[in-house]
This record gives sequence, C-alpha cells and structure tokens, in this order.
Amino acid sequence: MFGAIFRIKFDFNARQTNDLQMYTSNDPADGGKYMMAPSLRALKTYNPYYPDSLPGSPNGTTVVSNLYGDETRRGFGKSYAGSAPFYNRVKSTPVIWKFIGMATVAPSTIGLPQTLRGPYQSDYQPHIVRGADIYLMWAEAANRAGDKATALLRINAVRGNAEMPSSSTVNRFNDTISVNSPTDKIENYILREQGLEMGFEGRRWYTLIRMARHRGTPSNPDVNFVINPIINRMAVSGETAAKQAEVAAILADSKNWYMPYNLAQVRLNPNLVK
Repeated sequence: MFGAIFRIKFDFNARQTNDLQMYTSNDPADGGKYMMAPSLRALKTYNPYYPDSLPGSPNGTTVVSNLYGDETRRGFGKSYAGSAPFYNRVKSTPVIWKFIGMATVAPSTIGLPQTLRGPYQSDYQPHIVRGADIYLMWAEAANRAGDKATALLRINAVRGNAEMPSSSTVNRFNDTISVNSPTDKIENYILREQGLEMGFEGRRWYTLIRMARHRGTPSNPDVNFVINPIINRMAVSGETAAKQAEVAAILADSKNWYMPYNLAQVRLNPNLVK
C-alpha cells in the first residue's frame, strides 16, 4: 500500500552505484566518510528518550519504551541505527541506516553483525515518490480544502501502516487532532508525520516551502515558517548569532528558496520567471 511508486534505479552488478553509503556510513572500510548524520533533534522525534535505555539494560542497547509508544517501525533500526561495526548500540554515534542497511537492526542483538551493503557497493534505489508521501500530501490538500475528515483518514492510514495509534490518541507531544482542530494544527501534525515517515530522504525543504505558501500566498508566502525551523536548528548546532542572522536575511527573500535557472535555459526560454 505504501511502497515505492517511483525510484532511481542503481545496480551494482551493472557498475551503477550511488554515493549514499559514502555520505552516511561512519565505517571507512565500507567507503564511508560520514558526511551526513542524523541530528539528536531528529532522533528525539522518533524517540523522545533517546539515547537513554531501560534501567539495567546492558551497554545501552535497549530502546526505551514510553507511555505513547515508540516508533518501532520507523525509528531505531529502520531510519537510523548505532555505529559500526554492529550498529545496535543505542548510545553509540548514530548513522542514517536507510541507505546502508539491508535489514532491520534489533537493539537486542548485542555484538552481532548486521546485514548491510558490501563495501563500496551501495545500489540503494532512492524513492522519488512513494505511497505514504502521496497519502500525506492528500491529507495536506484535503485539510486546506476544508475536508478534515478525509485528511484524518489519510493521516491515520499512514500511522496505522507504521503500527502507531491514530491521531486521536495522545502522543509523546501531548497533542491530538480531530475534525474540530484548526487547519494549521492539523497541518503541523502532517508536517511532523512526514518527518517521521520520510526522515532523511531529502523531502523536508520542499515540504516547508509548500506549507509556507499555504500559510501565505504564492507571491507572498509565510517566510517565517521556513526561516524559524532552520534558525532553531542552527542555534542547537552552535552557530553564531551573526551567522543565524545572515541566513535569516537570505531566506527572507523567497526567491532564494529555489535553485537558479541555468543561463542557457533562460536564453532558450525567455518566459522563465527571473
């Protein structure tokens, strides 16, 4: 139901590989340069108690359970994992597991090697479109159109597929949504759900831009909706106030949210918006 609809195909046997293993692995023997890593902020959206573990668990290998249910199908061992060589130690340096792992990492498999792609052999086929993405965009559109019942059905279909309780159940963020919820509250819930479902897949920027346009107008979007999350993350990562202000000033012009056209394309098509 929520599998891939469109992928970019890579095949190691045909000498077609991608760079995701190099970007995400922290094991030099596998060709990993650890250029991309999950932030603590991102990990805590999957499990707010990360990296703590259950009392008495050896080596911090058991992901803590909590009142509202952990993201057992989208969190540890699925979207992210521990570090090489075993990847099952919760308190170790985390890696994005989606692109290097071949199977789920069980926190209980202490000291056992995991199934991952061979060194320099990454032929992971990235999703361009998949079912859950379509359902959440459907929910987003329905919510904006005033059909909140349909929006909730689509949200809950995605959550149910991930074995998570419905959106009417109090969650780790201590909120629920219903057909009586304000449009922006439901949209915020969808935004968080997209992050959980498609974490580290490179979609977040486009979602922020789209929702900023919802909250303003196409010609005058809500720039703060895009600026604030980025500045908040910069603050957490220790960037200076001057650097934060510099980035905020750039993002305040929505034209800077997009890659520029190649000059040759502008010459070929003068109707392109400048």
